[in-house]
Amino acid sequence: MRAVLLAALVLAVYSGAGASAAPPTGPSDCTARDLRRVVATYAAALSRGDLDALDSIFARKPDFQWYATDGRVGAAAKRRDTLIPYFGRRHERGERLGLARFRFTGDSPHYGNFEMTMRRSIPGVDGGEWVRVPGKGAGVCDERSTHLIVISFGSSPGR
Repeated sequence: MRAVLLAALVLAVYSGAGASAAPPTGPSDCTARDLRRVVATYAAALSRGDLDALDSIFARKPDFQWYATDGRVGAAAKRRDTLIPYFGRRHERGERLGLARFRFTGDSPHYGNFEMTMRRSIPGVDGGEWVRVPGKGAGVCDERSTHLIVISFGSSPGR
């Protein structure tokens, strides 16, 4: 009876809105091409302030893990519910991003991992100049979609 209750609990947790159909197992379906495309799309969507596109690019819980950069660290970085309003404020400040470099670093179960260098411009920071900032991330992929689950990148050099 305990096994049946445990199985029902696991099914209930993983069938929630936005959740995976089953616990993550097996290799990821992520490819370098898929992840590079979604990272470039994220940068372009942030630059133009397309909050709907950003919302569709980032995975929902439980897959979403964090979005961390200067101004969004610790517990705040793990909150998916505040992510899109955060992007709106960054765009209103004039932040612009571009993908300068991308390197696929391989798959782990369920996720594809990457390193990146972003070109970043924020009025009033570093004279508004475009600067390169390193970062890393991960995505969850299946045959239908690719969503970002982790993005971490630093602040401008010299800050």
